[in-house]
Amino acid sequence: MTAMPRVTKEDLKQLLLERDLFSSIAGELDEDTEIVLDSLALLWFLEGLEKRLIPGVQWADEDYAKFRSINEIYRLIEEKAGGSGD
Repeated sequence: MTAMPRVTKEDLKQLLLERDLFSSIAGELDEDTEIVLDSLALLWFLEGLEKRLIPGVQWADEDYAKFRSINEIYRLIEEKAGGSGD
């Protein structure tokens, strides 16, 4: 398995904010804030994630349900990288 670049929770937050997915709650968006991505927003977020932070990740259908908070996305990425998460 190819090593993935190190992604931080701040990287994930910035990507969500840059894509204007949650700009209206920017000050309230922390690591445990529940986020809801519709299918189009999820695709847009994944496109940014794969282009800028973690290219070449293979997502399984069950992975998409884990995109509920920055912490959950981070743990999923750590699992994909073979790490332990935090």
